[in-house]
Amino acid sequence: MTQSVKTAFQQDIETINQAKDMPSTEMLANAAKSSGINPIKITIDHAKLKRGRGKLRLAEYLRYGLYDRTKFTDDERERFISAFIHWPIFDDTTSREWWAVTEDKWLSGTFLEACDIPVPETVAIIDRSARLYPKTTVINDAAALKAFLSKNSGQFFAKSQRSMWSAGAFVIESADAELIQIRGGDAVSYSDFFDIYISTGAFVLQKLIKPHSFFDGITDATATVRLINMVNDDGVFNPFAVLKLPLGTSIADNFWRSDNLVCALDVDTGEILTLVGKTDMGYENLDSIPNTDHNLIGQNLPFWNDIKALNETVALMHHEIKYGSTDIAITENGPVVVEVNCGSAFELPQIAYGKGFLTDEVTAFFREAGSKRV
Repeated sequence: MTQSVKTAFQQDIETINQAKDMPSTEMLANAAKSSGINPIKITIDHAKLKRGRGKLRLAEYLRYGLYDRTKFTDDERERFISAFIHWPIFDDTTSREWWAVTEDKWLSGTFLEACDIPVPETVAIIDRSARLYPKTTVINDAAALKAFLSKNSGQFFAKSQRSMWSAGAFVIESADAELIQIRGGDAVSYSDFFDIYISTGAFVLQKLIKPHSFFDGITDATATVRLINMVNDDGVFNPFAVLKLPLGTSIADNFWRSDNLVCALDVDTGEILTLVGKTDMGYENLDSIPNTDHNLIGQNLPFWNDIKALNETVALMHHEIKYGSTDIAITENGPVVVEVNCGSAFELPQIAYGKGFLTDEVTAFFREAGSKRV
């Protein structure tokens, strides 16, 4: 394996960045053609909206279809907010002192498990550095990985210790004395595996979660509920909840992956309100899961009260993270916390609900927490 070969992590980051960097001129031409609105008029309209509190970039404005005045009032348009001011607002409202508690995946899992929070079972850490992981099996070379997989059967999900967006994640489906079979990829030797999937990174290796039967016929991968958490002295406020739904060959639920969908949820009941997918230029509301007869709209997710209670516990355990989110999987035995996030992307709720993130309650929270940006 040559050093010039890109790792799986690098390839995923390129895919994510390509989606973000789609030329606005192409999107503008498509918007003008589909709407019949002069592109100059669209550009002027965006320039006016950009000066507002949402600071939307042109590509975001076009993806949300905000040039279409028949779908949005001026007030509704003003409530959309750019993904590019997510971290500045997070820094205004939340101390980063707790950053490692959530963003270091091994540390987060260890903390949650010690507090009796249900989490995926971590079976090993793949890491070639000198870092210690007490009470956890460490795999630091090809020989150690071969020895581990010869003694432990089953399928394993691996995610990067420190990255976001499931970049570089992979599933080990099987292994023999010579090769490892990665889901969706070729079988690779143990030494090539380290070059392609690990490089200088570190990965948490977990037992694959079996989804609740609610998802039978829809996906074999792990869908998760994301609850947006805003924490103050009164407790936890959840302005939005979304279901991230992996489809096709996707091994993880992140919306950037091809075929994946996102659904808006009724925060009180867990009812699925929308089913939203991607197009080349934006987003589209669907009536059913593509290529199936499954229509999830109107159905209630199982264990909703348990999901809400578990999320509240986790959010209050991380009380100093004033603005964040929890990703929760649903199994036959109940909810399982997959990940805790410092902050949370504005765009997912906006895509799922088709409305802006800046509700009156959210705006009031950010301002009271110290941000003057909204």
